[in-house]
Amino acid sequence: MIDVSRHFYPMDVLKRQIDLMDNYGLNTLHLHLTDAAGWRLEIKKYPRLTDLGAWRTHLTWKEWWAQRPRATEETKGNEWFAPAFSDAQNGFGGFYTQDEMRELVAYAQERGITIVPEIEFPAHSEEVVAAYPWVGYNHAEMDMTKDSTYMFMADVLAEVADIFPSPYIHVGGDESATQKGLQPEAMRRIQKIVEGLGRRMIVWDEGLTDNPADSAQIIMVWRNPDTATEAIRLGHDVIMCPSNWCYLDSYQDRPMGQPEAMGGYRPLSHIYEVPLDSALCAEKTSTGRLLGIQFDVLFTDDLYFKLSQHAIDLAKKIKKGFEDKGYDFMCESATNQQFPILSYEQIERLKGEFSFDDYGPADENHRYVRFCTSWATTEENVNKLLEAI
Repeated sequence: MIDVSRHFYPMDVLKRQIDLMDNYGLNTLHLHLTDAAGWRLEIKKYPRLTDLGAWRTHLTWKEWWAQRPRATEETKGNEWFAPAFSDAQNGFGGFYTQDEMRELVAYAQERGITIVPEIEFPAHSEEVVAAYPWVGYNHAEMDMTKDSTYMFMADVLAEVADIFPSPYIHVGGDESATQKGLQPEAMRRIQKIVEGLGRRMIVWDEGLTDNPADSAQIIMVWRNPDTATEAIRLGHDVIMCPSNWCYLDSYQDRPMGQPEAMGGYRPLSHIYEVPLDSALCAEKTSTGRLLGIQFDVLFTDDLYFKLSQHAIDLAKKIKKGFEDKGYDFMCESATNQQFPILSYEQIERLKGEFSFDDYGPADENHRYVRFCTSWATTEENVNKLLEAI
């Protein structure tokens, strides 16, 4: 999953991620297009979703979430978003036109990758309510009691389905704080909209009910991994992504050596320990329900551990090779990422042959760089790098 709501990425970055997915044999991209922090897809029938809702009042999501003013019944959060901030020093925003998104979908299809769009209903909707207050129950949630709310959803999803040929549409359904009792029926009404478009609906695991009529909904398990067992028992297809292991937006090493994260500490060793046993046992009694099969295969016969150890071993070799030649490092790293300090001349000489990331200036004559290994990195390539430095 790529969350472009909390942080908007330009098209070239998304294409680079798709190229990397192609390189690693991944075939599905979950694109989180809307959330409280910004609406990122042009909807022609509702232009204020992007005219207003795509531009928030603070640069980072964490700043915006912490410092946004309290909504009133009159404003319903309208003051959290302002198109003027699209050109202001401290604002942040952006969105994709429908033509741009069609181009990205085609780019992914050429590489065997399906983009699954996510449009958050009915909660996580601050930007929706700011743009169209009549759809809001409060500043953060759409009103599940109004027929007009579902007409709005149907209009939006029709345009989404026209852009994305994916057999699935993710509609959120998580963290409704004030209308929990209404949510099961609301999700059934949204399900009918999605089915009418010829698609299958994915919801976060708050959408799980014990009603057999809801079993057509695909449950994306992000909280308790054991929820997957119950969902499979009730006849749901399931995608496993328990956040304590599978959300990769926490620090994996010392924060100094890593891009800004949402917070917390989640090293690779913890990610490898994701508890799948209960879901896999349930899958054996209900074959085909666990859609996250590629994830399962990675944990068969310790394959994931072997691939990861290969990457880490080669990263250690890079580290030793640089150390033996007297290079300093930005920080100590025991992961598959190493951060040597190189001169401008060395960077120019190496960048034509090797792939690495620029992490900013170390001093007037040197910069921090990041070399990152993977299962696809070969010892031959590492040797070439060490010979070139």
